[in-house]
Amino acid sequence: MGAPGGTWAFGIDSLSAVFLVIVLGVGLANVLYGIAYLAPERAHRPVGSAQFLTGLFLAAMALVVTAQATMPFLVAWELMALTAYLLVVFEDEQTEVRRAGLVYLAATHVGTLALVAMFALWGTWAGGFTFGALGRASLPAGGAAVLSLALVGFGLKAGLVPLHFWLPGAHASAPSHVSGLMSGVMIKTGIYGLLRVISLVGGVPAWWGWAVLALGILSGVLGVLWALAQHDLKRLLAYHSIENIVPWASHTGSRSWRFLASPAPSSTPSTMPSSRASCSSVPARCSAPPEPA
Repeated sequence: MGAPGGTWAFGIDSLSAVFLVIVLGVGLANVLYGIAYLAPERAHRPVGSAQFLTGLFLAAMALVVTAQATMPFLVAWELMALTAYLLVVFEDEQTEVRRAGLVYLAATHVGTLALVAMFALWGTWAGGFTFGALGRASLPAGGAAVLSLALVGFGLKAGLVPLHFWLPGAHASAPSHVSGLMSGVMIKTGIYGLLRVISLVGGVPAWWGWAVLALGILSGVLGVLWALAQHDLKRLLAYHSIENIVPWASHTGSRSWRFLASPAPSSTPSTMPSSRASCSSVPARCSAPPEPA
C-alpha cells in the first residue's frame, strides 16, 4: 500500500540547501531569544505551548524546502500556516490580535487553494506528482494557468504588493521573536516556491518574469513609504520586510530571461566547403604525401 496522497519524497538540492540554512540559522537564534522573551509571561499564559509551536513552525518550514513531491509539500505548507496562525494569536485576549489572526488565516488559505489548483493542473499534465515528474513535463500553451496560480499562491506568502495586506497586522500582533521569524524566514518560503517553479519549468515566459520584477519593485517603493509613517516597531519591521523582498523578487524575475539570453542556433548554411567537397574538386589536396626514397 502506497503512502496517502501519492509519493512522499524529501531531499536536499542546491536550492533547498540555501533555504534550509536560512530556516535553521535564523530559527535557532529566534528560539534562543524566545525562551528569555517569554519568561515573564509564564505567570499569565501557557508559555510552553508557544515554545512547542515555535519548534513545530520551524520543522514545517524545513519540510517545505526539502519536500520533493506535491503532497508532502502541501502538508508541510499547511502545517506552517496553522502554526504561524496559532503563534500570531498568542495574546488572543486582544481584539486587534484576533482580527489580525483571522485576516492572516483567510489570506494564507487563499494562497494554499491556489497552490492546490496549480499542482493539480500540473500533475495531471505531467502524469505524476513528484517534482521530478513535474520537471520532465512540458506545460501546454506556455503554462499560463500554472504560472499565474504560482504567482498568487507564493506571492501571498512572500507579501508582494498588492498581496501583502495580511502581513502588517499579523507581524505586529505576534510575539516579537515570532514576528522576526515570520519576517526573516516564513515570507522567504514564498520566494523559494517561485524559484522552485522556475527550476522545474526550465524556462518561463518573459511576461511572468516581468510581472514578478514589477511586483517586487512596487513592493520596494511602497514598503519604504509605508515604513516611514510607522511608529510601532513591529509594524515598521513588517513594512521593511515588504521592501526587502525587492532583491529576491528581482533575482526571481531575472531568472526567467536566462533562456532568452542563450544564442539560438544559426539557420544560415555554412559557405565553407566540406573536406569531402574539397577532395572531389581538387584531388591533389587529398592525395597521400609521397613516401621518402
